[in-house]
Formats: sequence, structure tokens, C-alpha cells
Amino acid sequence: MTTPNLLTSASGLRVQINANGSLRRIDHRDVVVNLFPGNEVEGGPANLYLRLRGDRIAWVPLLGPRSPARYRIRDDAFVARGEWSHVRFRVALRLAHSAPAWFWHVALENIGDAPLTVDLIHAQDLALSDYGAVRQNEYYVSQYLDTTPLAHC
Repeated sequence: MTTPNLLTSASGLRVQINANGSLRRIDHRDVVVNLFPGNEVEGGPANLYLRLRGDRIAWVPLLGPRSPARYRIRDDAFVARGEWSHVRFRVALRLAHSAPAWFWHVALENIGDAPLTVDLIHAQDLALSDYGAVRQNEYYVSQYLDTTPLAHC
């Protein structure tokens, strides 16, 4: 197993990124954000997906072992670049400097001749607990999460 790349911020937020571009772990001090750590074989559930809509629906993960992207850590960001189904994409994960927050910056470019309709889907598994509690019983930790969709106009 290779050592994951690490992004850190002054706030104590840390993101571990596997060599295959998948997110291994996100934590803030003693709180683990993601429930299932990504690995070198499967990646993990935390990902960004590009979905192409039309006569047929197709999709691709933008991170991890099944992504067509190439990855690198640049300055204070993790960057993925690639092309899929006439779409050129660039994904950057950046950490806020002084707050425990992270941002996904995604740029999509249609490089084909026909117009495209796409969706960008973000999947994030949540633990929000101590690492030991998460690893001891994942189902117990996740049953107490409550989510609410918010509309921002």
C-alpha cells in the first residue's frame, strides 16, 4: 500500500488522497468526515460524477481508479484533469485557509460538435465521529445522521 498524499489547512482539516485519485480520508482534528475510507482498489463512495443525458444516459466518476483523469497535487490543491465522451473536465479540491471547509472547483468544456446536457453529482458519505467509533461500528454511527436539503437561489 502506498502512502496517501496529504492536503492540510491551518484549521486542522486534513484530506488524504490515494495515488489513484480517490479520497482516502477527510478529518478535522479528532472527527472523521467520511464513513468509508477510499482505497487503491475501489476508491470509495466520496466522489464527483459526470452524467451525460440524452438518448442514452452514461456516467463516469471524475476521481478514483475508474476515472479517465490524471492527478496531481499542486500548491495547496488536488487537481484532476481528463476527457470523457466529448467533455474535457478539470476538478480541483481546495481547502479553506482558516476554516475547516473544502471546495470543489469543477470546469467542464464541450469539445464535440453537438450540444450536450450533463449533470454533475457529488456523493459524500458522512461519519462525523471519532475514528475509533467509526471503525468499530459503521452502522451505529451513520444511523444518527440527519440531512436537510437547502435551496439556494
